[in-house]
Amino acid sequence: MAKDGVSVAGVDRILGSPKGRQGLQLLLEALEEAQASAPDGVFAPGAPSSPMRDVLARVGEMRGRGLYFPFLGSGFGKGARVELVDGAWKYDFICAIGPLLFGHADPDLVRTAIEAALTGPPMQGHLEPGPAYRALLETLVEVSAPRLAHAWLATSGTMANEFACKMIRQKRAPATKIVAFEGNFSGRSTLMQEITDRPGYREGQPTYGEVLYVPFHDPMNSNSTHRAVDVFKRHLTDHRGEIAALMVEFVQGEGGLNDAPASFFQALFEVAKDEGVAIWADEVQTFARTGELFAYERLDLGDWLDVVTIGKVLQGSAVLFTDAMNPKPGLVSATFAGSTVGMAVGRRIINRLRTQGYLGPSGRFAEIERMALRSFAALRDVHCAGAIDGFGAVGTMAWVRPFGGDSAKVKALVDESYRRGLMLFTCGTRAEKIRMLPPGGVLSDEEWRDAMTIFAGAVNQVAKETR
Repeated sequence: MAKDGVSVAGVDRILGSPKGRQGLQLLLEALEEAQASAPDGVFAPGAPSSPMRDVLARVGEMRGRGLYFPFLGSGFGKGARVELVDGAWKYDFICAIGPLLFGHADPDLVRTAIEAALTGPPMQGHLEPGPAYRALLETLVEVSAPRLAHAWLATSGTMANEFACKMIRQKRAPATKIVAFEGNFSGRSTLMQEITDRPGYREGQPTYGEVLYVPFHDPMNSNSTHRAVDVFKRHLTDHRGEIAALMVEFVQGEGGLNDAPASFFQALFEVAKDEGVAIWADEVQTFARTGELFAYERLDLGDWLDVVTIGKVLQGSAVLFTDAMNPKPGLVSATFAGSTVGMAVGRRIINRLRTQGYLGPSGRFAEIERMALRSFAALRDVHCAGAIDGFGAVGTMAWVRPFGGDSAKVKALVDESYRRGLMLFTCGTRAEKIRMLPPGGVLSDEEWRDAMTIFAGAVNQVAKETR
């Protein structure tokens, strides 16, 4: 019987047969043996081999531009580490910008994926859904805030946000404008690029004057909440009856992993509710990464929300919405709702997070947050003194600001860390930061310490070279 209720009679006939059981067991044993033979730690030969460089060059030609990293995975890995096609092994602390919370080739998720692949076509649709579609919807509605009574599946975070915006505009018509935070990232469709506060991301694209901005929380400014509320109220006065929604990220991923206290958001939410403006939380990046399933749970703000979008760790995306936001037929749909394997694996991840001690103040993700903060303080004060001037962590989302946020030095640090065997990324609008989204579902304390040793060496090397 497949896990998480994705099994149907046809699949039971396969996995319930001696050949099916034996075949699945043999595959999992082969995975276990392969992972047992994997090297410990990282194997970072430095520059890619000549054949690897040729492959990367060809990929760049086909894409029209090179890859960010000289990276091409072999399709194999072990927990927090990933293997490249040239045999290198690296710690993956960016996890495809978030989705790989359980790292690479997790045996339980591999089992779930194999079982799910037998339950229907590779892609599920809204017209002819299968058991994985139904099961994921049931789980999402169950785990969401009580007022979020419905869920609609989507193929990407951008599409989930598109659906959310359409739902809100339909219910708030003729109001169409969206108020969002400065520094936010919402996606890369035409509409989402207009909401995203990165003009460089929409070069050559039209904008339609549909987005207004308010400043995000500034921990260095005691008047930050009042300032944001004042700007929001000014927009409401200047655009009376035109504002449909207030869109929030509880942690700004692209913007610098910036977070804010519940009181900051609540002050804005009170104004929005008084004015009949819908509250839309974009949790595409924060879902399952802040120490709770939803960042709004960490802040106890679920009762305020009308629409929530989630993605990344879900291995797909979804919109969660109230009865009042339920759209009329025809407004939202698509040929594809997501992959069968993605739906089953996403549901399995949710169930593991809820039942295996990851969530809450005493859960594993809270431990990782505390471990990160201790490590970063040691980097700042001891191991990389003078090179680190800021850091933070929320669950399994962490950041470090080295070299005053100098973009060239931060990029050099990403490259040097990669060369040594640690994959990181950047974030931030006003100053560049190092972004870490480690695979908290499988990460050991020893692996974290090993990665921080690599990182400290890279910081000191870049500091020496750029002194």
